[in-house]
Amino acid sequence: MNQWCQLENANYITFDEKEIAQRTQKAPAQLLIDENAYQNTHLIIDEAQKVPHIFDSIKALVDKNRRNRAFTLSGSVEFSSKSGVRESLAGRMVNTRLYPFTLREINNKGFVAPLGNI
Repeated sequence: MNQWCQLENANYITFDEKEIAQRTQKAPAQLLIDENAYQNTHLIIDEAQKVPHIFDSIKALVDKNRRNRAFTLSGSVEFSSKSGVRESLAGRMVNTRLYPFTLREINNKGFVAPLGNI
């Protein structure tokens, strides 16, 4: 099975929305359970670093249910103690660094080797 399979059941939330961030402050585990449809769907959380204690709740759910690929976390900064995140989720997550698009990619141009075909 291709590891980059398409997600059929996924919910998306962003902590840029103040209502969701406030709801998470009050009951982080309950928000994860509600938005993750009781572990039946994939939950994508954008700007996760804005609510650092959510990582503790994610760790607890992952440890309890042992379900792979339950969450995708994204943010505009690297998750670390600098962003207030105490839980590293070591052994429970994979980090992928995304770089900005190049002008060639933005303009949908193909790659040209600088020295031609050698």
